[in-house]
Amino acid sequence: MSFQINSLFSVEGKVAVITGGGTGLGLMMATALENNGATVYILGRRLELLEKAAKENAKHGELIPLQCDVTSRENLLSVVETIKKQQGSINILVNNSGVMYNLAQPPAPTDDIKTLQEKLWNAGTPEELSRTFDVNVTAVYYTIVAFLELLNAGNKRASSTGEQTSQIITIGSIAGFRRDHLVSSLSYSASKAAVMHMGNVLANILKDWKFAVT
Repeated sequence: MSFQINSLFSVEGKVAVITGGGTGLGLMMATALENNGATVYILGRRLELLEKAAKENAKHGELIPLQCDVTSRENLLSVVETIKKQQGSINILVNNSGVMYNLAQPPAPTDDIKTLQEKLWNAGTPEELSRTFDVNVTAVYYTIVAFLELLNAGNKRASSTGEQTSQIITIGSIAGFRRDHLVSSLSYSASKAAVMHMGNVLANILKDWKFAVT
């Protein structure tokens, strides 16, 4: 194992998968990895947007769009099979997909209890609350589980060369910790708190497989 700075942090030849990789933070991560030598699969529901992102941001032609609804286990298994046939393994999985609903009207100091109750009651719908957890928590769990075999294959390849072990990265949020007046969506904050704790539990479950779970 080399301790040269370029080797320690090199992503040359790595294979990464990023959900929600067509826009925003996901696209920034995907671009950074691909521009520095990694092959990056960007997953999302809108194929046209993914293809546009790949065309405009790939430096080496290794930003690969794959349409996938992460809330669908069938979609996840199909994408895993595609990547397995093309690569045989992956080194990095980034769970970046997320949604925010149930935006509550901020309570005012002059609100009576009935006004406060109505603001909270009308902050979105039960379906939107459930959708938040479907995408931000449940989908993350099944995405991780779906890719375990490919992540393990990445570990086996890395162990022969002394490289870094496979990484499972889930994007959290300060919203999962805060409880002040800046919390705009209770369901989003609760989902981020849940997914961060789930990551801690999975880190323990997967510790013997040498995955870095953060």
